[in-house]
Amino acid sequence: MLFTLKYINMPLTKEEKKLYQKQYREKNKEKLREKNKVYREKNREKNQDKMKEYNKRYYQNNKEKIKENNKEKKKEYREKNKERIKEYQKQYREKNKEKLREKDKERNKEWREKNKERSKEWREKNKERIREYGRQHQKKYRENNIEKIKDYNQTEQCKKNNRINGWKTRGLKVDDYNITYDRWLNSKNCELCGKEYKSRKDKQMEHNHTTGHFRSICCCSCNRKIRYTDERFRKVMEELNK
Repeated sequence: MLFTLKYINMPLTKEEKKLYQKQYREKNKEKLREKNKVYREKNREKNQDKMKEYNKRYYQNNKEKIKENNKEKKKEYREKNKERIKEYQKQYREKNKEKLREKDKERNKEWREKNKERSKEWREKNKERIREYGRQHQKKYRENNIEKIKDYNQTEQCKKNNRINGWKTRGLKVDDYNITYDRWLNSKNCELCGKEYKSRKDKQMEHNHTTGHFRSICCCSCNRKIRYTDERFRKVMEELNK
């Protein structure tokens, strides 16, 4: 039953007022909406500061309520639009590959700097686990990328990387590996005796076997002679220090 005023001049109680206002709002929803819209448009600049202040106060008084409402709304939206969101994310990743890579690098760098000690402790505790994961990952990658690996192995960059990694594994210490590689690549004759190399294996990286310090690129013959001299010198020094 709708509330009606029998006696207009009669004062209303609080409950009667509330009931009347509620009924009026329900009847005139669209009308009131339009009226409020027109008012806001007219007084936008005038009431801007007031609205900001009101919004600020409302947010401060209802933070938790607003957060809960937003969470529920987001959850409902995600459930309704799963496929749409997936498609959008896929397209965004394809368009912004480089940008996302850079962001990930920066984020990882910041995280590593903040958690140096923590990362070090974790690696010490999980050495075997890390090795096993690395083996499994490499195996899986090789199985899935046979042709890609074959093509890469024939490139100059791969040959360079393999050569430099081989030097590092043997303990060879060089100031600049890139410059040294170019020097090794362009070396046609032994730097000590001047003779041409007989084969690729004849070209040697002569270095101090105790310190790992690189000295010259030479043939096998010169390398043996220098190694023999180094051994003799080391033995003499050991005898003198006794």
